[in-house]
Amino acid sequence: MTNVPANRNALKDVDFPWIINYARNCQRELGSKHDTPAELSDLHDQLNSIMVAAAETQRVVIGPQRDETDISVRNALTHSISVCAVLLQEKWPRIAMGLKAAYSMSKDISGEDRLKSIDWKELKSLAARLKEQVQAMEVYLSSLPPSPRVAPSLEIDRKQLIAFGSGDTAVYKGTFDGRAVAVKRLQKSRVTPATKEVDILLQTEGHPNIIRFHFLASDEDDVYWYLVLDLCPATLADIVLRPDQYPFIASHFDPKAALRDVSSGLHYLHALDIVHRDIKPTNILISPGRTGPGEGAHRILISDFGLCKRLGLGDGQPLSPTSAVQGTDGWCAPEIIRGEVVFDDLVDLNSTSPQPSDDTSIPGIQGDKNRLKKSLDIFALGLLFYFTLTHGQHAFGSEERNLNILRNNRSLEHLHLTDKSENVEITDLISRMLHPSAEQRLTIMQCYMHAFFWSRMDRIYFLHVASDYFNDTDHESKPEIRTIEDDANSVIGSNWLSRFDRDFIQALDAKSLRYDGQSIKSLLRMIRQQWSFDFLPANIRHQIGSTSDDHLVYFTDRFPHLLTHVYQVIAKSGASGTELFQRYFNPEHE
Repeated sequence: MTNVPANRNALKDVDFPWIINYARNCQRELGSKHDTPAELSDLHDQLNSIMVAAAETQRVVIGPQRDETDISVRNALTHSISVCAVLLQEKWPRIAMGLKAAYSMSKDISGEDRLKSIDWKELKSLAARLKEQVQAMEVYLSSLPPSPRVAPSLEIDRKQLIAFGSGDTAVYKGTFDGRAVAVKRLQKSRVTPATKEVDILLQTEGHPNIIRFHFLASDEDDVYWYLVLDLCPATLADIVLRPDQYPFIASHFDPKAALRDVSSGLHYLHALDIVHRDIKPTNILISPGRTGPGEGAHRILISDFGLCKRLGLGDGQPLSPTSAVQGTDGWCAPEIIRGEVVFDDLVDLNSTSPQPSDDTSIPGIQGDKNRLKKSLDIFALGLLFYFTLTHGQHAFGSEERNLNILRNNRSLEHLHLTDKSENVEITDLISRMLHPSAEQRLTIMQCYMHAFFWSRMDRIYFLHVASDYFNDTDHESKPEIRTIEDDANSVIGSNWLSRFDRDFIQALDAKSLRYDGQSIKSLLRMIRQQWSFDFLPANIRHQIGSTSDDHLVYFTDRFPHLLTHVYQVIAKSGASGTELFQRYFNPEHE
């Protein structure tokens, strides 16, 4: 091509060296990885991810001009830009806030002057600017003429059947241009490729938690379509139910991280107004990850988009009642089982849809009950969470699951996380995801941002910020200031002072530090002030510990419901939208 499109030229204005140097300087501020406090050790890897993605994007965008109708160039361009954008929009703000919190709280890091020199506004501005340019690039790529369908080398090993489904659907092992792949066979008479999985896969290409599509082929008899996908060694069901058969993957498997990855992928789908409709353990794949710095050995991937639908009218689209109810028994929301939601296979995924609906409000059924809802996925995701964290248990039992779902006859008794506070948080999260009413379920953003997924530094910093907020006399007239004391007895007991050692209380009295043992606000103030309790006896300081992890455990073991209670009070009030708390409730401010 002789002329580089304007959209691509716009990306040349992004100062990628600045991003790389900025990440490197922040690493230098942290010190060596060995010397960094435990709560910040993962930031080194994330900063490496920023540098690698920025360098790769710069190489592709600024590199030699090539014919962008070639599918490999398209894929490389789309993938590298998307990865860089995701890192900047999702990980980088969290890193920035983590550094800021560390500098302001930790006695082990001296860096107030260096913190002040960091241009946080410039960072936010750069992320917003790159997001706009990535969107422009996506528009540009979608406007290109179709790639020439010169078939690469594809071989299907029909002796190696991976899975078999309804409608003569099958998945085989194969090779594509010399690399091992999975090949999904679909009957042409049952599916129009332009309106099914291929479209979804092309729309979502580049997200690290959605399976990657490589190629679409047809057989000589024109009977089947073949989708060439990443080959994954295991499903989530395999790792949870049969970990001994996958020892390497199982030894590196982190259930909480896996569930956050699934939530991230589903958040991306819902932002595009795409509903998956078949979230379950066998549709979550575990694949070898990238080998670059900061990348894990395996990635968690959402797969099987055969039942996906794109909403055309905000959060739901009226559908024709001509189709049979689809889904998987035991993994469907009650409104599907009752027949209140039906699916129309004639919805055109290529049609122009409105802007993605605002996912910050709790979804509800508006008018016609025959609406496809994002909340269908939330219910299934709640079942997936419980399955993963309980070694394969089902919240609605092993028999007559559909009937139990209809009766809301569920049990979360198998949740036994080691951390008492986390156990309360995950019980709260799953309960809200499995609410029998679609209107009352959380949105995917609310799931993704729930306190269960916070780091320990995020948790202790949240309690500190909450203490400052609730004990600020300027806020006394706000309703949440009164609400925080609601149900105090179940959160802190009749007198929270009685849950501490006598030596601890006597040390407070000796310093004339007075607290109200019946007040949650007073407990928050004490937790906030404990960072400066150097006067405590050595045995008490030893019990509390010296790191933020130690401090958090010391208090949440005594008050496991405290964090969830404070989180819910903030979430239900206008305070969640203030600058103090936005990063805990809005992914754009992570």
